[in-house]
Amino acid sequence: MSSPSTEPKGVSGESDFPDWLSPMLVKELRQGMRTNTFASVFIGVQALLTLFLFMTFLSGGGALTGDRISSFILGFFALVALIIQPLRGLSAVSNEVKEQTIDLMQLTRLNSWRIVSGKWSSLVIQTGLVLTTMIPYLVMRYYFSGMQPLAELSLLFAVFVLSVGFTGLTVGLSATQSAAVRGLVVLAAMPLGFAVIAGFIFTTDLHRGLLRDFDFSSARDFAFPGLVLGAALYGCYYFLELGTTQISSLSENRSTKKRLIGFALILVIQFAFLLFADKVDQVGAVLLSVCVLAALGFDCLSERAQLTRKVSEPFHKKGPLGRLAGVFLLPGWHTGALFLTVVALEIYFFSLFTQPSSDWDEMSFLPSGVLYSLLAPLPVLYLFRRKVKNRLPIYISAQVVLGILFTLTMNIDTRSRLDEVIAVIPWGFFGLFEYSYQKSADASSFIAWHWGYLVTGLLLSALPVLFTFRRQSRELSQAETGLAPDEPTDV
Repeated sequence: MSSPSTEPKGVSGESDFPDWLSPMLVKELRQGMRTNTFASVFIGVQALLTLFLFMTFLSGGGALTGDRISSFILGFFALVALIIQPLRGLSAVSNEVKEQTIDLMQLTRLNSWRIVSGKWSSLVIQTGLVLTTMIPYLVMRYYFSGMQPLAELSLLFAVFVLSVGFTGLTVGLSATQSAAVRGLVVLAAMPLGFAVIAGFIFTTDLHRGLLRDFDFSSARDFAFPGLVLGAALYGCYYFLELGTTQISSLSENRSTKKRLIGFALILVIQFAFLLFADKVDQVGAVLLSVCVLAALGFDCLSERAQLTRKVSEPFHKKGPLGRLAGVFLLPGWHTGALFLTVVALEIYFFSLFTQPSSDWDEMSFLPSGVLYSLLAPLPVLYLFRRKVKNRLPIYISAQVVLGILFTLTMNIDTRSRLDEVIAVIPWGFFGLFEYSYQKSADASSFIAWHWGYLVTGLLLSALPVLFTFRRQSRELSQAETGLAPDEPTDV
């Protein structure tokens, strides 16, 4: 009598995934594709699109039938790719933290980045599967006149790229363990997302307008798709790193790479606009650079000032230049404040030397205004630093409160809402744009606002930053001399 086989079912024969794939990706794919959510979405989309095409063929078609089919297909794919799949990412990392399995994963060869990126990759691949199954429906649409294959496929791919970015956003924010932050994302994204998708499903005007942007009939048509691609990819990387930082150990330095990549992106944006100075308005370079500055600010200023010798030692070994670089690149909100100041000054001088005088007058205060608004919550956060375990949700909440305060103040008196007093409030510099048109302010007033924002922002953060540097350097020196244990400072 032969003994029963002890080989697990599914192992004998051929494997369903190759060995070179990440174990985290394989685990998440197996679990994700077995969930009721993915199965319902996958089958439901096919059923609805099949029913829609069947009814369209029975109706006999018409002049606009092809456009309706394309818009309907794109609308349903946008519903899956921009709402359903990203929302699944809001619980990706938080569930692991809640079930206390993150530490067990990190005991293996999986580091924090592979855990977060594995969960993101699984959702992106599932979205790609839905996209692949929808392409045959576009082939049926070819039998109706007026199809633009390149533009429609490019538009589908653009929605997929946006889904990659939105999924990275939700997976990254899921590591914050703050239900309020995740709820804020849902409240902000759902109305806008449903409005756009309804525009695709129930009308064809939005679809036609986007097709004109993606037909690539001239070199200028590459600008908008390129901007969408770049913003989605950097946004995806930014939020994945944000989530990775939340669950990574103190001995892992992820801040230096994030800051250098962000600063390099600003330089690439500025260089690209300089290359095409005769074809594009360089004001866009300042606006995009300031957007990257704001993103870096939310990341840098939400880091805890915790430092170990393992992180600081590589900088100290490189001598005075290494120590100087560490002042701007080591982890911590205090080094982040100095780094953001340098980046804001670089954007300011780029605007100063490249913009026409009329544009520069109105843009000169923008980098320093964003810097001032980013640094404004630091004194309050420093006072309550011992009670705050996770700075990111607190910092985001503080900025939301400041934004609401500015909005309410702007609407107190519609006749004088844009005077100079309103602009003192963090994020109030937006009022200066309309102020410049209503009161025809001269260049000197905008230069004064620039230096006012810059000096005020530096004064707000100066004492907290200096106190933090002093205490941190003292504790690290004690640890190196053996007078104190080598524990991370928490300031």
